[in-house]
Amino acid sequence: MPISKNYDRKENVLYTKSEGVINLDDIITYFSSVAILNFKEGYRILADFSDAILELSSEDIHQIAQRQKVIPDTNKQISIAVFCKEDFAFSLGRISEAILDKDNYNVVNFHSKEEALQWLGV
Repeated sequence: MPISKNYDRKENVLYTKSEGVINLDDIITYFSSVAILNFKEGYRILADFSDAILELSSEDIHQIAQRQKVIPDTNKQISIAVFCKEDFAFSLGRISEAILDKDNYNVVNFHSKEEALQWLGV
């Protein structure tokens, strides 16, 4: 799977790593796999796209934003740090920031993994 995940229950952080060419099917598979995880309240996400090449159309991006809304819900805002080197991935994160409900999601993009982790409080 081009998108791996590791949920650290102690830190309450879902670490994801995307590698190689990533398309819509890969992202849908990822969302399906995290929907069944048992997260603690107030979990955070580090989405690492630093080694990914995204092959997505504008329609794909719209579908991704709609599917992100079904990430397991909590009563607290979900913080998502997006770490990427590629401009397209950075733009995708910005689109997610604009589309997702600000009451439930706090998405910030970073070009530095250290800054992303610091922002998440890890």
